[in-house]
Amino acid sequence: ARAADANYASCVRKFEEIRTGRVKPGAEYIFTPAEINAYARVEAPVAVPQGLREPRVEFAADHVTGYALADFNKMQHAKGGAKMNFILAKLIEGERPVAATVEVQSSNGKATAYLRRFEISKVRASGSVLEFLVSTFFRPLYPEAHINEPWVIGYNVDRISVRPDGVHVYMSQTLKPLPKTASPSKPLAPAAPAPVKKSVPATATRKKTAPAPVKK
Repeated sequence: ARAADANYASCVRKFEEIRTGRVKPGAEYIFTPAEINAYARVEAPVAVPQGLREPRVEFAADHVTGYALADFNKMQHAKGGAKMNFILAKLIEGERPVAATVEVQSSNGKATAYLRRFEISKVRASGSVLEFLVSTFFRPLYPEAHINEPWVIGYNVDRISVRPDGVHVYMSQTLKPLPKTASPSKPLAPAAPAPVKKSVPATATRKKTAPAPVKK
């Protein structure tokens, strides 16, 4: 337990240094598998309070594979998702082992994550089933996540490299001041839903204005 806590603390410290700009030009940060897995064990239950157990990740050259035990019905119920059709519900009912492999490409301050494989109980999901799972379970948790499209990493990160020994994060040689208002949420933490705006009758928003004075 102490080793796990130390790995989690080390991972958080590195995230904080990058987020707050306390880095050196050209610095390299290595997030080891032990650190990432310790972080996942702590933060995954916060992002997915029901229906997900025993998350872990493995690394290869340019690829990350995540494993977990998932109960999609519980995950959907916890997030208040729309009810799925009967056939798909039976297909994914109960707790099942899932695995997802993502290929990461990165350069010049940008990165792209390509979803290469997704399995449920060792059966590969593809086509409309895969799209449904991504849109129903993944995107509601991480609405700002990018799949199969590039995004700007930010925070003076030049590139990210995935290797068997972990994730290597390379800082830019020329550091730019970070916006003072930048305060991103923790990795793995879902974005908070936007508040619902109540409709107001148009007549209630009109203000009475005094007539303009008449020039003599």
